[in-house]
Amino acid sequence: MNILILYADNIIITGDDHKRIEDLKKLLDKEFEIKDLGNFRYFLGMEVVRSKAGIFISQRKCQRREVEVFTYADWAGSITDRCSTIGYYIYVWRNMVTWHNKKQSVVARSSIKAEYRAMAHGICEGIWIQLLEELRVERRGLVKLYNEDIQSCHQHC
Repeated sequence: MNILILYADNIIITGDDHKRIEDLKKLLDKEFEIKDLGNFRYFLGMEVVRSKAGIFISQRKCQRREVEVFTYADWAGSITDRCSTIGYYIYVWRNMVTWHNKKQSVVARSSIKAEYRAMAHGICEGIWIQLLEELRVERRGLVKLYNEDIQSCHQHC
């Protein structure tokens, strides 16, 4: 069995079928400019240590173990229909895991309404990600919410 893990422009290919791994790397190299860095030691804030006993993954070097949500809104930014664009991006332990950008289907009456809509969508996604506890992921702290335009809305939920 082979496994391919893709995050942004980083790829991990692992498994027990070395011929298939090499074939996949050759196929990817035909389409993309890739560089094989060999065995990795760090990935998304995780340290990977190999020994005769097996492979161990640790986050001991990661200090900020929290979920952070950053939201933004462009009120009435569309020149054709004046609809707002809202969005958010979420970091888990200082690694971006989610990004969302959406043009609204209705015109917001004020910039503050657009900002709060972005914050509501972002915090819902942040709370959902926080449910990683069910996967036995240790969680410390709260979901932190930041908004680019509302300085007084640095909220903890």
